[in-house]
Amino acid sequence: MKCTIYLFSYLLTLLIHATAFGQHEAFAMGAGASENCISLDTTSPDNTYTNRRQLLTSCSNEDFMALFSPYALTCAEVLVGHFHCDICFNQSENSLTSYDGRKFYFDSDVPTEITKECLSLISDMRMGSLEHSKFLKLLRTEHTD
Repeated sequence: MKCTIYLFSYLLTLLIHATAFGQHEAFAMGAGASENCISLDTTSPDNTYTNRRQLLTSCSNEDFMALFSPYALTCAEVLVGHFHCDICFNQSENSLTSYDGRKFYFDSDVPTEITKECLSLISDMRMGSLEHSKFLKLLRTEHTD
């Protein structure tokens, strides 16, 4: 009986770890770009969920290298580097999943329009509004130097 309890505990622990690793697998891409996703290991220090936003797009990685006006940054640099988004390309939808799991869908499949919509949504979110303010302050600082 005692052996059965230990065996059951061990198997339950393995199952929990296997399930947890499986949930993080899709976006555990590390720093830099892969063929289908861009992700960074860092999260927003203000994020109480300790995860990143997830953007699914029907566009390609190259499409998100377009410059995003009026900033001298690409769409990917803005979303990944400043607004803590993981981007997965060549997907069947264009959507943003927020820190708390809410999902927003986009009609457009143009990277600059998707980025503009993401910034609009994010700036209206509780933690996103703080990130947006920091982003604008950083850009003002860089332009005055």
